Order: sequence, then structure tokens, then C-alpha cells
Amino acid sequence: MTKCVLIVAYEFYPFNTGGSHRPFRLACFLKKEGYEPVVVTADDADLEPTRDPSLNSCLEHERIEVIRIPSRRRGGLSRLSDTYYFNITDDAWGRWKRQAMLRLDELLATRNVLCSIVTVPPFSLVDLMPFLKRANIPVILDLRDAWSQWNVSPYATKLHYKLTLKKERKALADADQILVTSHVTLEDLRRLHGESLGTKLMLVPNSFDELKLATALPSGDEIHIGYVGSFYYDPDRDRLNRSGWWKKKPWQWFQYLPHREEWIYRSPYFVFSAFDALFRRFPEYRKKVQLHIAGSKPLWFDEMVARFSLQSVVQHHGFLNKQEVEEMQNRMHYMLITSSKRHGARDYSIAGKTYDFLANLKPMLAFVTDGAQRDVLSGTGIAHIFDPDDIDSSIELLKRVIDKEVRLTPDMEYINQYRSANVFRPLIQELRKWEAASVRDAQVSK
Repeated sequence: MTKCVLIVAYEFYPFNTGGSHRPFRLACFLKKEGYEPVVVTADDADLEPTRDPSLNSCLEHERIEVIRIPSRRRGGLSRLSDTYYFNITDDAWGRWKRQAMLRLDELLATRNVLCSIVTVPPFSLVDLMPFLKRANIPVILDLRDAWSQWNVSPYATKLHYKLTLKKERKALADADQILVTSHVTLEDLRRLHGESLGTKLMLVPNSFDELKLATALPSGDEIHIGYVGSFYYDPDRDRLNRSGWWKKKPWQWFQYLPHREEWIYRSPYFVFSAFDALFRRFPEYRKKVQLHIAGSKPLWFDEMVARFSLQSVVQHHGFLNKQEVEEMQNRMHYMLITSSKRHGARDYSIAGKTYDFLANLKPMLAFVTDGAQRDVLSGTGIAHIFDPDDIDSSIELLKRVIDKEVRLTPDMEYINQYRSANVFRPLIQELRKWEAASVRDAQVSK
């Protein structure tokens, strides 16, 4: 009998969000390996603006079973309780719990479930894990982001941080297996929660399914450079991250950071700064470059473009669906990658789009700090690595790139390790062990 694998993912196709692509790819691979993935996801009106009709065809093609469970709309009280002063996670599970529990209970009673996979964020979904454990099935926690260490903005107080660590530690203890997307996150969890996590931790980075044939690039002297996605940068939050308590408002005096992150490094600030410096030194290069940005436009974006006098160079295309993004990427000579800067530690995050670029063997201009993103790109052979803090070396390398004086040669053996078949292989091996154990237990019970 085919074993069912429950995947609980609050965000899933056809919503085009940062959290929807990984569980979709995982569900597809599980199905290819002979399992029966059943995705339990939210029908949340707040996700509606991200609906991408082009992703419906992906669902129809793969024939993944998806169960959409209504989530209560966020009201004023819900939004208030979701603020980090009154909560240590988010309100997603609270708005979804009643309907989701009923349906999950039914699935566990009627399906031959081998295990469940809970993918977070939203981090409040870890409150579901004890219920799944009571069903006597293994629970896998897919930790897509570095929960307690993800400091986009400060914690309200040190107590909030300690409570988050406690909740994170309990979730890790409840899990039979913990998937993380970067080696830096894995090292952080061991440092924070001890070596007792042992073999529970498994590095399962994001991935691509198959290599795609490259398309012809635009002809002419212009170099077209693209960026797709969010920047995760907010000037007010960055100000809070770097300001002392005496510079803050009274209710912000007790804010706490376990370490300081500068998300302006994730923004195009240092990219724009490097191009501005290049054009000042070599004015003739201004006509040779076009920067294309796709995604929701932040309020600060136009002001940043104007600050570096790049209005004739930068084009913002707004939010594009997946198909439009692929078409745009195909027209680019290079894609941009950035990363945040983490003081006193290495950066942990790797942009999901990195793996799309690997699949297309798309050359990249990577303005990245020390950390997981730089580690991954350094071995690919298709990324020029820039130090955002070294403007002179950035100018020199940009000039050589535009003059086509430097060549990139992909390291195919290295790149192929990020194919889904290779990335998910350790997880499949673990599922095979659980499957064999369940068969033995069934035989013993007879």
C-alpha cells in the first residue's frame, strides 16, 4: 500500500511567495519516489495578492493532492496580538487551528500516513507538532529560515528572545528530523541548543529539478542585469537595529538583538553605489548598462535610485508572475544576488532564486558578505563575487565585466549537487528506514 506523507505548508501554489516553492518541489519529488504526498495548506485571503495563475498549470501537471483549509481573516485584534510586543511568533496558527485540526484528524484516521512534514515559517505552525506526535507518526520540521536568529528587527525585549529560544528548542525536541537550508543555520542551532540535536539535523538546501537550455542573449553593446524578488530591507527597522536605547522612543528602550544584522546589504544600496562610482570615474559606461528590477516596489526604492542618479539606468518592472520572471531572466546577461551582513557571525541565508539561476547556468553578479550565500556561489563557476564594502575592487571588476574581459566557466559537478534528486536523497533514505520499520511493526502486531 502506498504510504502517505502529510505536508503542512501554510503557503503553497498557486500563491507565489517565498514559502510556496520549496514544499511544492518536495511534494513533486516524493511523488516521483513512490510516496503519496498530501499537502494541507491555508486558504487565506491575505495571500490572495500573491496568487499566480501561471502556477496553476504546475499543480495540474504534477497532480499533487492539495487540501485547502479556510483561515480566519485577520481583524484588528488579531493584528494587534500579532505585533512582537504581544507575541513571540505570529497569529497564523491561531487563525487556522480550528478548521485545520478537524481535517488533519480526519486524514490521520483514514490515510496510511508514514510521516508528516511541517514547513515553517509561519513559525506558529510548530504548535501543531505535539498533536502529530500523539498520532504516533514521525514528524519532520522543515526550518526554512533561521527562526530565533532571524533579526530583521530587534526583539521587543531580551525576555521575548529567551521565550523564542525556548519555543524553538521545544519544536526541535518534538521533531524526529530537522531540515535546514544552510550549513550556517545548522551550526547556529548546534551552538544554541547543544550537540544533543545530533543526527536530527539534516542539511537540505533549496534546489532545482533539472538544468534548462540557455536562450540567446540580447545582442548589442549594452549589458542587461536583473534582480527578482524582495529585498527584506526597511530603513526604520535598520535604524532600530543600529541605534542605542537613548536614541529610541521610550517603548523601544528594552529592545534586544542577539546579534546585529544590516539588511541594507540585502537591498540594492551597495550595487547602486558601485555603479554610481563606476559612472563617475568612467562616464562613458553609463550608456552600456541597464539594471532591471522585478518584484513589489518598496517605498524607499525610487529615493535610493535618485540618490545615486541612476534614473536612466534602473527600470522597475513591478510584480511579475513566474512565467514572466523566467522570460525576464532569459533576457538578462547577468542576475544580481545580495545578502545581509551579520556582525560577529556569518550570514545564514541563501536566496531561493539562487537555484533557479543555477538551473539556467545564468551568470551572476553577487554583492555578498561573508556567509552561506557566498559559500554556495563561490564554487559554481558562474558568479562574479563582489565585496560590498570594497568600492574600488567593485569598480574594477564591474569595468572588466562590462568590457567582457572576464569569463565564467560553470563547474557542473558542483552545480549538480543542488539538483532536487541529490538534495532530497538523504531525506528519502530516512523515509525508507521509517517505512521498513513500520512494516516490521505491522508484522509483529500480527
